[in-house]
Amino acid sequence: MKQLLKISPLLLVVILPSLLWSAVLVWDNNTLTFTDPESHNTVDSAYAIINALANNFVWQIDEVDTLPVDLGGYDTVFVLLGSWPMDGTLSISEQDTLVSYLENGGNLYVEGGDFGNDYYSTTLFSWTGATFEHDGRYVYDGGNVDVLEGTAGGPFEGYSFVYYAYQIELPDNYVDELSAEADDVLFTSRKAGEISNVRCVFNDPETTGGKVYCSTIIFGSLQDGMGQNTKDALMAGIISLLDIEVSIQPTSLGYIKSLFR
Repeated sequence: MKQLLKISPLLLVVILPSLLWSAVLVWDNNTLTFTDPESHNTVDSAYAIINALANNFVWQIDEVDTLPVDLGGYDTVFVLLGSWPMDGTLSISEQDTLVSYLENGGNLYVEGGDFGNDYYSTTLFSWTGATFEHDGRYVYDGGNVDVLEGTAGGPFEGYSFVYYAYQIELPDNYVDELSAEADDVLFTSRKAGEISNVRCVFNDPETTGGKVYCSTIIFGSLQDGMGQNTKDALMAGIISLLDIEVSIQPTSLGYIKSLFR
């Protein structure tokens, strides 16, 4: 018979802090479906994001279809708006909830092909630090996202992803073009043979308030490549930028498990 291991209070003090992790909310506010580049199954916009968060040891991930009024229990909120015509909308009250959350130090990831076009004049969009430039192109009229490339000098320098939906599916439909201060530009994308346009920006306010990662790219339509060019690696970088706590690592789990054998 296995005996229960007695753990001293001092050992508990050492172990318990490593069990703390961030609570993350994923608000899947759209009806977009598309082909997963790896499995070729039909998925929604939350599928790859939730998998990548879990693969990076984010332990508490709550997926909802309706935005809670109180976001105080979450360190980061992922707002997934899809792309037209299967995009979600943000009511005034929902925008106010997200702005209040940011003002109180919450961090936000917002993704939507038409986020700039639909909300460029709102207080919520102003938190991205970006400027809306253009609505993009119809997917079957050439689209406008072929390759996503990390900007030189940025945290994702050298990263490169093929956009699996290019000229095929709705994630490449009217993908907004943004502009921003050079230091805030994370990724640019291009239509084959054309100059790059800003698709992902990051705003870290100098004053009080939370951080914002804004993308007009649908994360799940990025195709995994070699080395660092995977969605899991990209999510690891996003986690770092948004200060998402992922304290427990596989080595820690193995050590804790061994204590109870």
